[in-house]
Amino acid sequence: MSDEPKLLPCPFCGGEASAEGYQRWTKPCPDMTWSNGEPVTEAYFCNCPSCGVANTVSDVGHQTRADAIAAWNRRVPAPAVPDDVAGLVAELRSANPDEHCNDSKCKDAAATIEALAASVDRANAANEALCADVEAQAAELARLKAENDDLKSSVIAFCAPWAVQHARDAGLPKGHLHPTHYDILERAGGRMDSFTRAALTQPTGDRT
Repeated sequence: MSDEPKLLPCPFCGGEASAEGYQRWTKPCPDMTWSNGEPVTEAYFCNCPSCGVANTVSDVGHQTRADAIAAWNRRVPAPAVPDDVAGLVAELRSANPDEHCNDSKCKDAAATIEALAASVDRANAANEALCADVEAQAAELARLKAENDDLKSSVIAFCAPWAVQHARDAGLPKGHLHPTHYDILERAGGRMDSFTRAALTQPTGDRT
């Protein structure tokens, strides 16, 4: 079609692209609609015959051929080059290779390179310090977790026998524990399969 925009080459291999990709379904695709709410019964896409890449969306494509071409021709812009680097490149390109290195342009370029190298060194040092801090925090977190696990084990070892004896003294049914004691043991990670949280309506004594 002469009025269509020209397809750009494949962004991956540089091969010639095709806008002839088309697929159609006898029934609307389940749980899929176009942005305008219409059901998906056909789709268009562009592809590269050389490397096989295609601009399908969710293994479907685009609603119109024009949409497929516009999506294919869309390119991510190249990242901007920092001004100091761009200036350095310009200086190096404009420098006369036959001139001596004490030429002002060469000196300025060398100074710029040294400044950039110093910036890289500072960034590396900051990154190493950050990594060391993260490692230290991870070690402290591991230590606190181990300490917390030990404390939970101590709570269970100390409270479990006492909670069982208290339940017996209070006349609770076998396997039932005072709600407070049950909750403490459960929060400490105790296995509560053999116990039941007693539903108390009256005080069971002074020992809680």
